[in-house]
Order: sequence, then structure tokens, then C-alpha cells
Amino acid sequence: MKNDDWDVLIDRIETGACTPFLGAGACHPYIETGAAIAQKWAHEKAFPLGDANNLGRVAQYMALNLDGELKGDPRIPKQKMVDYLKRCRRPPFDDPKDLHATLATLPVPIYVTTNYDPFLTNALKHARRDVHRDFCRWNKWLEKRHKSERYSPTVAAPMVFHLHGHDEVVDSLVLTEDDYIDFIVNVSQNSNLIPPVVQEAMTDNMLVFLGYSLSDWNFRVLFRTMQNYLEQSTRRGHVAVQLPPDGLPDPARAIKFFEKYFGGEEITLFWGTCEEFAKTLREKRSARLGATATAP
Repeated sequence: MKNDDWDVLIDRIETGACTPFLGAGACHPYIETGAAIAQKWAHEKAFPLGDANNLGRVAQYMALNLDGELKGDPRIPKQKMVDYLKRCRRPPFDDPKDLHATLATLPVPIYVTTNYDPFLTNALKHARRDVHRDFCRWNKWLEKRHKSERYSPTVAAPMVFHLHGHDEVVDSLVLTEDDYIDFIVNVSQNSNLIPPVVQEAMTDNMLVFLGYSLSDWNFRVLFRTMQNYLEQSTRRGHVAVQLPPDGLPDPARAIKFFEKYFGGEEITLFWGTCEEFAKTLREKRSARLGATATAP
């Protein structure tokens, strides 16, 4: 990212015209990667297939409940995920260098995430913001059992919207392969599954993707889901934080490929960790705004 890109990003943040998007990498090291979780579960359940680092596939296998008396139950891996999240170490929300603490200082009304954890909600509470937590009703059962509430987010009372569900509603988690397929199909066919206020935040604002890997299944599903919103966007120019590609024969050409690919959607790539991005953002906001950069 160039200095001009940072200037535009900070302008959008300060006017509330920015929507942060959080992925699994934003929770590192407090939550293990999906691949690490999948490998542990695969070992526990004697997963018989080859792709033991694919969490969606391992969760699908667990949902079949081959070793139990009951028929397949998608709640089995979802409850296991919720139980795991309860045991995870929490980020230090009182540390201004923490990613979630940094995000909680941004004067934006809506945050969107594909994570299940409560870290961002808790960081906003720690920052004394009256946060509202909600999730996508991505199937008919969720629509019926959990009625959507009308909510008008503000900077003082922001919303954290979980596209793939959250830990307080086990059935809301998009976790198995079937869940991902149902999510894509249902959301593409019924845009009302995402509240209008969240749709506006995705089409009217600059989007900043944090914690997604270009090769990650979650990111590919998200990018496909977001394609329609990116095409409708009235705010050209988005940002995606990405780790430099490792282990490839020609990393420089790989970076060039990704930049050209995402450049078609007017997405500028920041090559580095979420922590590095947050540090640079804090420094540039402080230089631009002074002490007011630490509070929304």
C-alpha cells in the first residue's frame, strides 16, 4: 500500500465509511488454524480420507456419526467447536497493540466477520461501546427459530455481524461442507438473509479484509459470496491484508498474479500480518489525528 492508499483508508475510517471484515487469521495465536483443528479432530475420529487438514470435510465426516447409534447430526462438530472456543485463551483487550483492541478504537458502526468467536464483541465492550452482536440466518430453520431484530448501528453502539454464525447459537455455525454449500446457495438466492443495514455497509463502504489467506476455503467462499456486493459497490477501492506466499517456486510472480487478480475488483493488497497492518494503521492515524486516534 502506498501513502495515498493509507490516506484514503484513514479518511474512510474517520467518516464511518469503512467496514472491517475479519477472518480466522485475525484470531492468531489465540485460536488454532482451521487446518490444525481439523488434523486434531481427524486423529481423534480416525478420519479415513486423505484431506485431514480440511476442516469442512472433517466436520462433515464427524456429522455422519458413524460410531454412534444416532443418525447423522451436524450439531456434533458444531458443539465441539463451541466447546473448543470456550477453552481458548483470550486476547489482551487492554493492550492497545492488540489487533482487536485496535479495531475497537475505529469510529465505524459495523464490523463483519466469518469467525465464530466473541473476541471482537468483547474488545468493543472493553472499549465501552454498546455493541450489538448478530448473525446471518442462512437457512430456514434459523430464520424460523431466531427472528432478526431491527437495529440501527452507530459508532457509539456498533454491530458485529457474523456471516457464518457465532458461538452463542450452535446451529448458526457454517462448518461442514454441506453448510458451506447451503450458505452460498441460500444467500445468493435470497439477499434478505443479510440485513439491509449490513448490505449497505458492504456496498457503500470501503471493505478491509483481515485474517484471510488467499488459499483459504473461507476466503474463497467469502469472495464468491461478496462478488455481487463488490459489483454493486459505490465505494471503489478495498483493502485485503495477506501473508506473503511461502513455499512457492516463484513468490514474486505469485504476488504479481494475486495483485492483478484482485486488482480487477479494485482490491489493494497489504502484504504482511494483521498485527503489522494494525501497527501501521495506528501509527498513521496517530500522525494524522494525534491523540484522538485512540478513541472512537
